[in-house]
Amino acid sequence: GITNLMMDTMFKGTKKRDAAQIAENLDDAGAVVSKEISKDYFGWGAEVVSGSMPAFFEVFSDIILNPSFELGEIKKEKTDIINRLERIKDNPAAYVSKIFDEEFYEWHPYGFYYAGDEASVKRIPSKKIKEWHSRYIRPNNLLISSAGNTGIDEVKDMAEKYFGKWVKGKTTKADLPVKITKNRKTRHDVLKKNQTHILLGFLGPGAGSEDYFTMRVIDTILSGGMDSRLFSEIREKRNLCYTIYSTFDRTIERGAIKVYTATPPDKAAEAAEEILNVLRDLRENGPSDKEIESAKQYLNGMYKIGMQDYAAQAGVYASYEMWGRGYREADGFMEKIYAVTKEDIMLAMKKYFDVDRYCLVSAGPEK
Repeated sequence: GITNLMMDTMFKGTKKRDAAQIAENLDDAGAVVSKEISKDYFGWGAEVVSGSMPAFFEVFSDIILNPSFELGEIKKEKTDIINRLERIKDNPAAYVSKIFDEEFYEWHPYGFYYAGDEASVKRIPSKKIKEWHSRYIRPNNLLISSAGNTGIDEVKDMAEKYFGKWVKGKTTKADLPVKITKNRKTRHDVLKKNQTHILLGFLGPGAGSEDYFTMRVIDTILSGGMDSRLFSEIREKRNLCYTIYSTFDRTIERGAIKVYTATPPDKAAEAAEEILNVLRDLRENGPSDKEIESAKQYLNGMYKIGMQDYAAQAGVYASYEMWGRGYREADGFMEKIYAVTKEDIMLAMKKYFDVDRYCLVSAGPEK
């Protein structure tokens, strides 16, 4: 949880601004800033009024380069984080996602919750936060992705003006492949809720893999709309759940392919088995041509809608760079999607969806 604590505390004061001044200056620049933490990287997203970019760069560079990390602010942030951690069980979907990562990734860093836990947050010394900032927030570890009405040359000039004298540091990139050590892992945590929340997953490809675009099509066949496999088979035909969808972790190393559902407790076991049956059928028999075409059209619509937003564009370009694909490949997303064949899907299903080797976690009433 040290990265999360560091990021929150950075906005509580710099060497020349306190938290109130930071908030006021960002408001004056018309900037809305959000924190981003993934399994591989961290950063901030900002939507800024175009004419206020210089003012935004001035205050934001101060936050990045000169955080004060005052002990009092660190203590307050620790308290706030611990309070939020204590409430995570109030959101069963978030809680089951947390425990899935713990079981699935085991001791790999991907398995650690981004905010840590109560014990780990309490143990973080202020000195360690400063060292963490010095180690990871460096210009040679920085990516700036921008989209909107401000020209690229202007963005480059502002980056050079406000970050140009920033001294490089020694950065390290971990080489930690994800490994699954057991054929089947199961876990059930008791929550005082009326539903049982389930996550069932397999080890899939990394986001830089040649199978990434094939996985996007498979994911859409499984849960892209009301005519998708999981929705129609598990909810509509069998009435086993309230909600169901699939997703997969967009990570540099190999990540989890997951199916989530919320179901009445007395139907949980049947719902899990039927999910496996849906995946087994798709793995053995493949999708229909109609399903493939429908999935591609669905992705085309979602892509066009999503990329109308400048913030989404900047986020997508940043992700593609982080994954090692290069930002230009994002513009060719649909070309890659349309190139996916039924054979590609069948090969990926057999490669990644081993229905005898999975992780299943659940949270809800006692079994």
